[in-house]
Amino acid sequence: MRDLGRRPYLRWLGALAAQALIAGKYRLALSTAEDALELAPEDPGDVRHTAMLALAKLEATRDELAAFRRRHAT
Repeated sequence: MRDLGRRPYLRWLGALAAQALIAGKYRLALSTAEDALELAPEDPGDVRHTAMLALAKLEATRDELAAFRRRHAT
């Protein structure tokens, strides 16, 4: 279901992850994005992109990035 407008909690989690990323709180951004992906694996808010940016800022290795992508592939 891609209708994010009817899922306020997921919208809130996506916004929180994005704001944490902007504020430089990369671990919070990543954990919030993973919470959203756990609730909605189809990722209607595209929060996986925020998580990937947080991983990049945290200087994740290629293996860690690949593992994240495997866990959250859509």
